[in-house]
Amino acid sequence: MNSLPPKKRSRKKKRSNRNPILAIVIVAVIAIGLITWHDGIIGRTSIADINSGDVSNGTKVTVKGEITFILFDAMPITDENGDGIVFVWDGTKPPLHTIVVVRGEVSSIITLNQVTSVEAVWINL
Repeated sequence: MNSLPPKKRSRKKKRSNRNPILAIVIVAVIAIGLITWHDGIIGRTSIADINSGDVSNGTKVTVKGEITFILFDAMPITDENGDGIVFVWDGTKPPLHTIVVVRGEVSSIITLNQVTSVEAVWINL
């Protein structure tokens, strides 16, 4: 005779669907933050403010606009309101009429100096 008690069946644990959803939400928030920073949606200085002298020389800024002309290393960009600024960039140049985000230092009301990056936008909003 068998004197051992019968085995208890363990209940199967339901797998939580919360972890994959949480991971997707975290990735989406990070992606949105990266795109908004890269494309100059947040943290951008108005070219009009630079042109009017509201931004002091030497201030590091991020501006966004369309490349309207390329002459050797000099490139002017114009924003959606028609305000413009000129900078010198000796790196890889985006094609003419590309919307770009430029990071540099204000050197006058119409120029940027010490430009550190010129990047085409990923999504034009």
